[in-house]
Amino acid sequence: MQSPLDILSAEQAAAYATFLQQTPWYKWDFAGDIAALKTARTEVFRDRERFFALRNEFAAKSVYAGVIADAVANVGADALRIRMIMSGADQDALADVDGVTVIGNRPEGVEIETGRYRALTTLLVRLSELDLAIVEMAGNDDIMFTAISPDPSHPEALFSFPRQGYGDYRHLFVVKTADLLVRLQDMAQGPMRVEHVHDY
Repeated sequence: MQSPLDILSAEQAAAYATFLQQTPWYKWDFAGDIAALKTARTEVFRDRERFFALRNEFAAKSVYAGVIADAVANVGADALRIRMIMSGADQDALADVDGVTVIGNRPEGVEIETGRYRALTTLLVRLSELDLAIVEMAGNDDIMFTAISPDPSHPEALFSFPRQGYGDYRHLFVVKTADLLVRLQDMAQGPMRVEHVHDY
């Protein structure tokens, strides 16, 4: 039978996993998690055990996060948005895509701004359904992405390895940004699926 802190800690872990998809880990409110655990705990042995272990873990992470946040404040945090230049569509068509902010026309194509991290991967999968190409992303014309498949290797992958506990394999690719959307579109047919596009 689950104790109250078993349930709460599972909810906290799920919320933290969602948070990490778009935000650096050190910005998480570990102190808030500790307070929630303290409020919800009971005198059941399992709760006392969970509280002791998780409180110590979250307290250590909170201290370390503070150190990182201070260091980042001195050099500047990563931008949460990224710019790229797209060819194959006009400003109006791109402006209609949710998550895209059109900056303006450039000789090479239309400059847009989007979110980064998980939001970018999701957006690029959507853009791959259109007849578009990325001219460059944040000044780069190469990009890395990972994909998941049931096959242990892929002839074009830089590296392939099993995902522990999943029974499938992760493959690492580096391609020209101009080819990325075509590659993502091809994966929509299966059995390989994109996992994450690593922005700059």
